[in-house]
This record gives sequence, C-alpha cells and structure tokens, in this order.
Amino acid sequence: MDQEAVMRIQMMEQETNQLNEQLKMVDQNVVEMNDLKASLDEIDSNENKEIMANLGKRIFIPVDIREKSLIVEVGKGNFVKKSVPDTKKIVDEEGDKLVEAKNQIMGRLDELQNEMNKMIMEFQKAQMEAQMKNAGQEDESTGHVHGPDCDHDHEDEGASKEDKKKEDSIEDLAEGK
Repeated sequence: MDQEAVMRIQMMEQETNQLNEQLKMVDQNVVEMNDLKASLDEIDSNENKEIMANLGKRIFIPVDIREKSLIVEVGKGNFVKKSVPDTKKIVDEEGDKLVEAKNQIMGRLDELQNEMNKMIMEFQKAQMEAQMKNAGQEDESTGHVHGPDCDHDHEDEGASKEDKKKEDSIEDLAEGK
C-alpha cells in the first residue's frame, strides 16, 4: 500500500473517531431530552402541587408547584413564559434536530466504512496479484508460466538438462526450498 493510501486511511480513521465522539454526545443529548419530556409529562399530568425535580446526577428535590407556566430560554439569555404543551413542542423540535444530526453522522460513518473497505479490498487485490506474479515465473526456454504447484516435465518438450536444472531451481525458489 502506498504512502498516500496509508495517510488517507489514517485521516479516515481520525474522522471516524471524531464522528463517534459526536455520536456519543448526540445520544447523551437525546437521553436528556427524553428525561426532560418525562418531567414535563409529570408536571402536566400531576394534580398534586408537588413534584420531584432532578438537580442532576440522580439527585432530586421535592418542589411545590405554584403555577404550571415554565420559564424557557429561547436563546442568547432571553427567557419567556411558556405553557407545558408549548414547552413540549420546543423539546420535540430539539429532539427532531438531534435525530437528524444522528442520522447525518451515521450516514457519514457508513460512507467512511465503505470507502475504507474499498481501499482495503483494492490493497488485498494488489497484494494477491503481486504474489501471483512472484509465484508464477516465466521459463524463458518454453514460454510457460509456472506456479508453485507446477509438476509437469519439460524434457519431453525439447528442453535441455541444463534448462531443466534451471527450471527446478526457479521452482524451488518459488516454493521456498
């Protein structure tokens, strides 16, 4: 495999690693969005005035609900009051964006995998062709190509004993003798 192909594969591996890291982050965000949706469902369906609010890292605090309006950041430090159903819509939209990002990442990972497999198959093909070329030495006296399993005799074809010895030594070399 030439230097350029090796460098290309290394670059693809690096990109694959980066995409896998991004995929982990997206998956983590999807889990957080699902937890958020579950919390919103709990607020919406809870007739009591108390819920367990998640502070993070599986730590909860009992919270009295005074009203079911939520304060939602809509970007750049701007906050607005939203109803629970409106907030669920925002969470669903963000979840859809995450799913789309995940699909794009997975699509690119598939492309990279296919490209690397193609390069590896081309390398293996070239390697096999080189092995076949090295294994099959052409005998100058007969014009035959001999592979490592060649077992026929050329004395019948008019080859001299000296040519026969030369042929045997080439075959021995090809067979590693």
